Amino acid sequence: MESFGQLLAQYMRRVGISDAELARAIGVRRQTIFRWKEGLTARPHHREDVLRCADKLRLTPQERDEFLLAAGFAPEEPAKPPTPPPATMEAEALTLKTHLPRWGLLIIIAVLVILAVLIGWTLARKASERRQLVPVVPASPGETLVLVSQFANYSESSGYNVAGRIREALQEEFEGEALANSHVALWAQPLADRDEAVRMGQEYGATLVIWGEYDSGRVLANFTLPSEQEVVRTVRQVTTPADLSAVINTELPTTARWVALVSVGQVHYAARRYEQALAAFERALNYPPGDERALASAYFALGYIYGLQGDPDQAIAYYTRAIEQNPSLASAYNNRGVAYLEQGGENNLPRAISNFGQAIELVPTFAAPYFNRGLAYFALGEAYDHQSLADLRQAQTLQPDAPGPNNALCWELSLLGQPEDALPYCESAVATDSTARSHDSRGLTYALLGRTEEAISDFEAFLAWLGTQPEDTQTRYGASRQAWIEALRSGRNPFDQETLRALRTE
Repeated sequence: MESFGQLLAQYMRRVGISDAELARAIGVRRQTIFRWKEGLTARPHHREDVLRCADKLRLTPQERDEFLLAAGFAPEEPAKPPTPPPATMEAEALTLKTHLPRWGLLIIIAVLVILAVLIGWTLARKASERRQLVPVVPASPGETLVLVSQFANYSESSGYNVAGRIREALQEEFEGEALANSHVALWAQPLADRDEAVRMGQEYGATLVIWGEYDSGRVLANFTLPSEQEVVRTVRQVTTPADLSAVINTELPTTARWVALVSVGQVHYAARRYEQALAAFERALNYPPGDERALASAYFALGYIYGLQGDPDQAIAYYTRAIEQNPSLASAYNNRGVAYLEQGGENNLPRAISNFGQAIELVPTFAAPYFNRGLAYFALGEAYDHQSLADLRQAQTLQPDAPGPNNALCWELSLLGQPEDALPYCESAVATDSTARSHDSRGLTYALLGRTEEAISDFEAFLAWLGTQPEDTQTRYGASRQAWIEALRSGRNPFDQETLRALRTE
């Protein structure tokens, strides 16, 4: 019997079809067709691929079944038993005549044949599934695990093995990136929502979980980073692209390639390998998906990472492209406003405020743009203090337990000479802040209230944390805080009106 690769090459020559054309027709990569033909891959992993090949190559039912058998799958139609000689049939009929009518015998034979075929097909399918799905083993320390769940199928047909395609493409990208100690695992069932993706990811120590759904016209892929922690730069809250969701309307090989590259970008991002993350996301743009929101999510991720790297110009450029693709993306307006805010200057502050306003208009319950606009108004000067406090209070109302708005209100009210009003916000900020930034703000409030020892304790806690930060951050804050501690210990108040005014622009 000829091998699958030999039959494939023979049938392709007969109809005059190229590797690329067949790959597009059945939803695999051109290299996959080449590996099948050359015997580099013994046979396909998925039965539906063989059936699509047979349809495209216009095989007869007999050729199709031989093709399936060569690939290790059960045929579509059962082989008909050889017709016995008439004498034998007559003898069998005479033997059974007194026990069962002829039509009853035929029904039993037909049922047995159908059951045999179904059992054989089921066993072959389960064997194929066993080759595709192995038990998911939790990631060991230092290992990168990407968990890909089966995609929910809402089409009327048997559909594509989307998860298998993504796994194959992602594994190839891992190998191409030479990512050591990294692998992709398939989860046998679709995941229902982000909460389940987070739970599964945390249970198995996955760096990234990919899940979603598809029908006859689209693929919806979701990317969840289970261990993602909110990144706080200075005191500004910025929405992170921890959960990209993308509707992709395109041929499956391109879809899988785009998803794989975005996934690699997410893995690098989670490991804080920002240069590699940028390269992966930019390569993903070479395989553009058919849906504008998918492109917007990639542009958003690029803008976010450039912002983390301290390149606001590039961040603004990519956020602008994201907004062009998806004008309702409130987080892109918010983050573009942050980039303008970090650039500073009289021209950029109004641009920042405008972007935050657009984000608020799109999503009135979005706390981050209120918070950031409050900071921008404060930076404009004393004439805008009322607007600043109103925005910060609204952000705190929307997120009462978030350290950012509480810390900003603690600091700003103290600088405005209202330490009594500031203190409750200070206490809330310290209680929820994983850093010691809020100790610095509360230290100022305690000092203005005359609670000297508590102020010194807070400033010391801030200095201890500061020692773990980058050198430029230590240089910016360290000397002034040490001087405050020394002044307080000597019984002097270091916070005169001139100092408080200067701290507005720190």
